[in-house]
Amino acid sequence: MTSIFTDLQDFLLNRRTEILAELARRVQEQSEGYANLEQEDMLSTMSTTIEELAEAIGTQDLASFLSHAEAVGEMRALGGLSLNDVLVAINNFRALTWEALEAFAAQRPDCTPATVRLVADLLAHFQRAMVNSFDVTYRGLHHQLRDQHEQITSQQQTIRELSTPILPLYEG
Repeated sequence: MTSIFTDLQDFLLNRRTEILAELARRVQEQSEGYANLEQEDMLSTMSTTIEELAEAIGTQDLASFLSHAEAVGEMRALGGLSLNDVLVAINNFRALTWEALEAFAAQRPDCTPATVRLVADLLAHFQRAMVNSFDVTYRGLHHQLRDQHEQITSQQQTIRELSTPILPLYEG
């Protein structure tokens, strides 16, 4: 016997193609960072995100979904996207998930507030994990750049000191 959650999982997976197309379109229109990403990689990541959400709903196990969120957050920070770009993607993903949930609930009168609450909680955990991972990675990159800047400044000072001519004070 299937549960409402496994039925919702199947519903999302059956709509994955249309959700993916709309998500990619919206995000690329609203975010310069995503507009500049390689299309194939972006679509692959977005498709996996939809699949991971569906799996998390069906199994009510967050581990893989949150691990994916953390990996995407890190990848986007390393790829040079801004936090705003990431939030645009998350907000559009959330909106499309809600649209799918509304369509599902229209077909299923047994879709209760508990079902909606589970999806809302999953999306909140996803956002928190992705933004936190992005932040940690971004701060790490910032610290690396700061350390490199300090090292270069120190090297420049050493070169200036070594380049100073030595003048004799007296002959003899």
